[in-house]
Amino acid sequence: MPTGLFVPSPLAEQAEPRVDDAQDIYDIVAAVSLQSLGRETKLVIGLDIGRVIRVVALPAELSARARAQLHAHEKTRAWQVIRAEELYVLDVQAVEKQPDTPGADDPLFLYGVLRGPYPEGLRDGVRGVEGQLASRRGELLDGLITGIQWAFHYESGHYGTRCVHASLPIDVGGDAVVLAFPLVPMGDDGSNEPVAAQVIYDVLGAMRADLGDDLAEQPVQVLDRAAYERELTTAGWTIKGDTAVHSGGKSRFASLFAPSRKQKLPREVKLDDYVMIVHEQLCRLPGWPEPARSALHARIGVTMPRPRTPTPPIPVHGRAEPPPVPARTRTTPGVLPPLPPPLPPAARPRPPTNPGLPPPPFTPRNRRPTPPISSGKRKTPRTVMPGLTAPTPKEWIKELIADHTPPDRPRSRVVTPRATGTSFPEWVLDFIDVEFPDDKK
Repeated sequence: MPTGLFVPSPLAEQAEPRVDDAQDIYDIVAAVSLQSLGRETKLVIGLDIGRVIRVVALPAELSARARAQLHAHEKTRAWQVIRAEELYVLDVQAVEKQPDTPGADDPLFLYGVLRGPYPEGLRDGVRGVEGQLASRRGELLDGLITGIQWAFHYESGHYGTRCVHASLPIDVGGDAVVLAFPLVPMGDDGSNEPVAAQVIYDVLGAMRADLGDDLAEQPVQVLDRAAYERELTTAGWTIKGDTAVHSGGKSRFASLFAPSRKQKLPREVKLDDYVMIVHEQLCRLPGWPEPARSALHARIGVTMPRPRTPTPPIPVHGRAEPPPVPARTRTTPGVLPPLPPPLPPAARPRPPTNPGLPPPPFTPRNRRPTPPISSGKRKTPRTVMPGLTAPTPKEWIKELIADHTPPDRPRSRVVTPRATGTSFPEWVLDFIDVEFPDDKK
């Protein structure tokens, strides 16, 4: 296992390593040309019938369904070229937040099952390891928009026509890469566009709120405005043109937006529009892009464009500094630019896990910073909408959270994906706050 950014669960079972069988792949989620130690390996990353991630190398005899998906992808898209000594894949199952962390680029913990490293695991086999991957808002957002550009394309799908992943570092030295997949639980195929859009929406809204934006006046764009309006209407809001107004009464959903109970409705965009939207907002972060992130862009074959409009400078320690703008680079499709020289030890990224600091806040649904939680215990589980009860986090996730949560800090919250009810079929997933059963009377 890589060191620094990934922590295995102490409750993880030590299963025997397994060499994946190409015939087990039911849906492909990524096609990667891995250039490692002077050799190129074409990796097919897919899901078996139980939605467990499997990785095989070509030439391999894929199932007829998988061959058809790969053929459809290759008609319009190239294989993603990744230059790294090691490649890992992560099935993302939850995101942790904790209150009281300052700054806009807050740390985040992604919980899921990690498999790898590759290409070594093709020969020796791998086993899924449950654990947490430390990241940050900026890294996750940037990883998702680069994943949009290298998404796997289908001719058709139940949840869009693409499977989007996030490209993230997994070791301190920057020599390994992890592809994190926010998948649809119990989905019918590998497509996940609404899930990727919802993660971008939630994280971008939380970051913009900490940057001082008024989200009631300038809301984060959404993938499906009609579904968004239906959620508001169900929660007691009235739609008047491009404005939503709440008539009064107690509504937890109303408190997510504006104390005045009035907000402008967001503009509807396509998934590809998030690439520039997110990139322009990331350029508002002081020091973005970090040298380590630029190095990762070179490894995964991505050159970010120049923002369309200048972004306002963000005050840093009482003074305003202009945001850094990435240089315009001319590239040839399918050909990666030369890798930058290795970072010196002092400039390498450090894991955002410090026992003296609180772990990561994550604010779902574009809400303002959450007030401190009272000491009183709830008698019922927290819900996002009436009738939608939050799922319980797995024991190994709770164990890892307890390991790095100081006893004098407010308890952690976990964001987990779940399938929506019949009222919200378009969104597929609802990312909700989870309250541990131990917190209830």
